[in-house]
Amino acid sequence: FFLSYSHEKPLWCRKDALQACDQRDLYFLGQLPYFSTTESLIYEGLTLVILVMDIFCPLSYEGLNIFWRSTTNKLKILLLFILACDILVFAFSSQPFRLAPYIRVVFLIMTIRELRMCAITLAGLIGTYLNVLALSLLFLLFASWLAYVTFEDTPQGKTIFTSYGVTLYQMFVLFTTSNNPDVWVPAYKISRWYSLFFIVYVLLGVYFLTNLILAVIYDSFKEQFAKQLVQVDSIRKNILQKAFDLIDTNNRGYLDREQCISLLNELNKYRSLPKTSREDFELIFAELDRSGDFKVTSEEFADLCNTIAIKFQKEPP
Repeated sequence: FFLSYSHEKPLWCRKDALQACDQRDLYFLGQLPYFSTTESLIYEGLTLVILVMDIFCPLSYEGLNIFWRSTTNKLKILLLFILACDILVFAFSSQPFRLAPYIRVVFLIMTIRELRMCAITLAGLIGTYLNVLALSLLFLLFASWLAYVTFEDTPQGKTIFTSYGVTLYQMFVLFTTSNNPDVWVPAYKISRWYSLFFIVYVLLGVYFLTNLILAVIYDSFKEQFAKQLVQVDSIRKNILQKAFDLIDTNNRGYLDREQCISLLNELNKYRSLPKTSREDFELIFAELDRSGDFKVTSEEFADLCNTIAIKFQKEPP
């Protein structure tokens, strides 16, 4: 993914057929080792094959029914189909716009769990973003109208605020303080009192409205993040309960030591999990067996799963 973004020929270079991409005087990113059309197709074809193997590999151990229940898998297949169509179109004709770079970003987000959780959290803030955008737009429209009406018959209106559209643009730029104080110098030359209008606008816009927007977004982010953590914790508890029920083959409502040790032996087969010796596991078992009856309930089993990756050290006698 990262190699494609650094070596794929950008659209700003393809559109200008008269100029070469390696001219540093014309393009700031010129002289980079961009892929040719053939090299891009070969690289994208290999990427497509890797994505196909990564997406359909779970079929070997999940089965079609479980695989097709996942909304994430359905979305991946849809994006994979769109990516393949985009590559085919690019192979036979040069298009001014491509979907492949954006689809690769989506695949990257869906592959990394932390990025996926951040994307879900940000998606939950869309309503807050729209409300904040509406508030900012309303403030800008009203302030621009007030400035246009106030300075209509003054040199400020004849040179800077020539129309409402121009006033709206100038006030938007002033909101970022990029054209400050040039935008209100003509009004200031007529009367210093005119500067109060722009000072109040900057104070309300920059120091009050932006801080209000930041506070609202931050509060909404914390709320959305807390909801996501509760949902993840609920899903994890359900998964642990299902795992406990699978191990508890006799439906006794608890696990004995031998069943837990068998679980340890199975977990040690996974390379992604830290190796735990039988001695360390018995120490964990003794610490979590609160009742001391050599039986692990579902609650103790959840604690066991939380601490099984912790390395315990014996205290000297």
